[in-house]
Amino acid sequence: MKFLASILFILFFSACSHQNGFSKFDLTLDQERAIDSLQSGKIYDRKDAAGIFAAIHLNEVYPQEFYKQETFLVYFYLKEDATALSANCFYLNKQAPLEIETLPPLNRFSHLSGVENEWNQYFVISFALQQEDKMLLKLEDERFSSSTLLFRKNEE
Repeated sequence: MKFLASILFILFFSACSHQNGFSKFDLTLDQERAIDSLQSGKIYDRKDAAGIFAAIHLNEVYPQEFYKQETFLVYFYLKEDATALSANCFYLNKQAPLEIETLPPLNRFSHLSGVENEWNQYFVISFALQQEDKMLLKLEDERFSSSTLLFRKNEE
């Protein structure tokens, strides 16, 4: 009798559920493209991890808007001094940025990364348009060891 009651109980409540564990993962096309483009790395101070940084290639997310330059949403966090780095520390294929825009934690691209907090610094950094398929976004600063993220242009 307990067995039959258990089966009926399970059937009753499982039939009422229309959602599953993935029902909250409905992503927009922009968010899917951003996830595909997202690269991240660690920032090292000597041998210890001092922070993290991540970048999204906005040309892949919004190809109609970003096509004249290689444009990245870059955000990073440092454990000790969040202002120790600036966007001037980033290079794309050894080229300096053409434009740098500092963003607040809650910005027009926040929905792409899912990260919006006061500890990170956020930038939109634009570089000259690259002809190569392979792009190396490098963080270089004398206080930290350099770190490089590899991006490949989408071939659609």
